[in-house]
Amino acid sequence: MPIRHPRSAIYFLLIVLTSCVKQNDTAVIENVKWIHGSTDCKQNADAPIQVIRYNLNTWILRQNKCLNYEAPFLFVLMGEISTLLIDTGATKDSLRFPLRHVVDSLMHLFYRENFSKIELVVAHTHAHGDHHAADSQFIKRTNAKVVGLSLPQVQSFFGITNWPNQLQNYDLGKRVIDLIPIPGHEKTSLAFYDRETGFLFSGDTFYPGRLYVEDWQAFGLSIKRLVEFSKTREVKGFIGNHIEMTNVDKKDYPIGTTYQPEEHDLLLSVNDLNELYRSIVKLGDTVKRVVFNDFIIFPTYEPLPKETNIYDAAIATIKIDGYPDFMRADVDGAWVTNVGQVEKLKFGEKKAILSVNVPQPCGVMATGFGSLWVADCKSESVYRVNLNTGKVQSIIKTGLADREGELSIAISEDAVWLLTDAEGELSKIDPLSNKVVAHVKVAPHSFAVVFGYDALWITNTENASVQQVDPKTNKVVSTTKVGKEPRFLAAGLNAIWTLNQEDGTVSKIDPVTKDVKAIDVDVEGSGGDITVGSKYVYVRAKKTLLSVIDPQSNEVISRFGPAAGSGAVCVENGHVWVTAHDINQVWVLKE
Repeated sequence: MPIRHPRSAIYFLLIVLTSCVKQNDTAVIENVKWIHGSTDCKQNADAPIQVIRYNLNTWILRQNKCLNYEAPFLFVLMGEISTLLIDTGATKDSLRFPLRHVVDSLMHLFYRENFSKIELVVAHTHAHGDHHAADSQFIKRTNAKVVGLSLPQVQSFFGITNWPNQLQNYDLGKRVIDLIPIPGHEKTSLAFYDRETGFLFSGDTFYPGRLYVEDWQAFGLSIKRLVEFSKTREVKGFIGNHIEMTNVDKKDYPIGTTYQPEEHDLLLSVNDLNELYRSIVKLGDTVKRVVFNDFIIFPTYEPLPKETNIYDAAIATIKIDGYPDFMRADVDGAWVTNVGQVEKLKFGEKKAILSVNVPQPCGVMATGFGSLWVADCKSESVYRVNLNTGKVQSIIKTGLADREGELSIAISEDAVWLLTDAEGELSKIDPLSNKVVAHVKVAPHSFAVVFGYDALWITNTENASVQQVDPKTNKVVSTTKVGKEPRFLAAGLNAIWTLNQEDGTVSKIDPVTKDVKAIDVDVEGSGGDITVGSKYVYVRAKKTLLSVIDPQSNEVISRFGPAAGSGAVCVENGHVWVTAHDINQVWVLKE
């Protein structure tokens, strides 16, 4: 049976039945059988949130892996005047993931008639999306404060003026929490030491899993800070936000696993921390992956090549008034969206050779059946434009999954496809009749689609996945986990490629085996684009103007700057076209 969403009374019963009532006994935590997903999540019957009571005023929650494979742990610590909720998980939807209801129920259970007088503080171990997705459930809650995600907001709320060297404490009312800045995994990473239980909540910096390192120097100093702190306090155990290791030494579950029946214990020890620190000291400035029995040092980056100035490398630079943004290659040029129109550019020409009126063109266009297909965000329609004459042949009312226009259109052998509803709808347009002839149910928050290798491929931003749709049966036939918040994607060079906006990676999917290779491009941020040429993969982003990936080595081989906001990229006849809408610029590079 599928995951259910119990009503309040059932949830209260769930809380009582799953609570560990033994107090001050760490063996309780070590022996808990955490919910760990299912081989078939459609049959998963676990609650969305597992609720474990450590003592009268300390609770540990775990999100269901079938809601999100990250399955983060969350923590509720209650004092006399305040309750501290550490992290809010990986799912925003309060129906599927009723975190606020669970937290309020726990507070009612402990404070009883004084519930309304107690302040709830929502803080975070760091700013990655799987730790703050449900913040919105608490934003408008009475007597609640949600700590911001930026470093200045974290410092200001807790009064940390000397980051990351200052230790600070936060009093919940006869329950003091020590705050320890630990950047390295992420720049706002913060550890919470609870003097009452002796637990040190260490986020994604130290846990039984892959210790992803974004800044090696900062990470080493943070582990040293934790080692020194643990010498001055009685630390009963380190509790992180995930379990990724198995109960077999040195073996972890693959990224994206939704079933982990043989998990490692949640707790790590001071001895484990000391082992990590000794290894960091030994490695020195060397950044590399090291596998331990209980965790893995896992750098998220390799040194990337220095940026080349695109003005020096370009074989043409074109100034275009308006807002040149999304692009699509044609046989002899490139189409670009602009304000109220789409324009065709041709190498060697300084001005557009064709211009077509479209009220608000948006998203990645497509070419096929002798036409250019353009989404219009104003009318939520698709414009069909003759490639040779620029004449509008048809306007097809479809709806758009993303009304802001961060979407794409795909062309298969006999149809045109696009996502038309944010609740999860892929629509098929018959190019003979210019009518929508089918709707395919896909996961909510799916926005971009591409055709390749006899299938349609769709990114899903919420579940960090790519769905494969068979265009003959109009059914989803597979779902593959990729990096965080995938949006734009491309097909070619024997793979499906996704640009993952939250973690700045590119995922390379084998279209047959569905094996995934993560490539660090260091381009986290909204917007951007990705395309394939005859030899390389090209990534357009805000952080780095253009990155070039070699599909053989799966490495970034060249980068171009300076940064100039967002834009798009396409490849046409050996020409790489790049737009920067903020500065009205288009560049052409040799492929």
